[in-house]
Amino acid sequence: SSSSSRSSSNSCRSSSTHGCSLGGSGSGHRSKCQPKLDPARVDLEALRIFAPGAGKLSKSVSNPVIGRGAVLNLQVEVLPRDVAQNVAIVLWKLRVDTVQLAAALERLEPAACELGPEEAERLVQVLPSPGELRRLASYGSAAGEDEGRLRDIEQRLMPLARLPRLAQRLRLLVLDKTLHERCQEASRQMSMLQAACTSVRDSGLLRDLLQVILVLVNYVNFGETPAEKSESRPWKARNVEVQSLLRLRETSAMSSSRPFPRYHMLHYCMDQLLQQRPELHIDNLEEELGGLPGAAGVALAQLRLGLERLQEEHAFVRAEIDGHAHDYDPSCGVFERDALPQ
Repeated sequence: SSSSSRSSSNSCRSSSTHGCSLGGSGSGHRSKCQPKLDPARVDLEALRIFAPGAGKLSKSVSNPVIGRGAVLNLQVEVLPRDVAQNVAIVLWKLRVDTVQLAAALERLEPAACELGPEEAERLVQVLPSPGELRRLASYGSAAGEDEGRLRDIEQRLMPLARLPRLAQRLRLLVLDKTLHERCQEASRQMSMLQAACTSVRDSGLLRDLLQVILVLVNYVNFGETPAEKSESRPWKARNVEVQSLLRLRETSAMSSSRPFPRYHMLHYCMDQLLQQRPELHIDNLEEELGGLPGAAGVALAQLRLGLERLQEEHAFVRAEIDGHAHDYDPSCGVFERDALPQ
């Protein structure tokens, strides 16, 4: 009897060392010997009670992590993580309601949109590609797809993703909010340049001053003077490059003979002009050429670039009208052919 008892005790101890115990090591409580658990027999289909379709995990679902204090993560990732992260950062900074924004963009109502031009451009820069937006917009149409399982950023982006031509709508929004100011500024600068050109063309004072400069340059560079002309040999002044006129201020008189400090050749030309036209006053200069300083401050390269961009915007709106009017709500009225300015 005692030997059989010892045999039975040894058998249980031997079995417990092969994994039959349910408790962990040192648990102090051992149950009867059980067969080893087969991981392949875990019923994953039973996960459906937690979320629809959870029994069939796909590559788009994050790997579940189960452990102490952990929860089952079944969120679906439709957008690439870097794209989703960039959009999330911008939307968080803008603090914009995407549902209201989508409604304003759908009706093309800039007044109802919270975004400013710079904010709208920032959002356009981080938008997912059209293909990624289409995948997001179509999520939920297939069996087993639940929008509630999408990440927070994708749920926020969903109202915008469902709009056709989202990036183009945002560009139209920016254009509507900036077009009037841009056209006004371009017109103001063009008017300044036109007025300056008219002043230069009509100024008698400037014309007389240029005559003096022409005599000076021909004498200094070629030794020719108008006094040498005759009926048989008329004086033909040589042309002067306009850019070279700036050098008149760089040629200073000798200190021993100059009328005042920093006297240069432009002063000399003005002295010669006043000797023949003593009635001239500083007010005449302001009257005839007062608009030149403002026009000189116009950056021609920037003005040209701005006008080229306005032409591009005009072509963009025309392309939307001619090729994509069916993607917009007809009730918004902005795509009537008479609505586009020339």
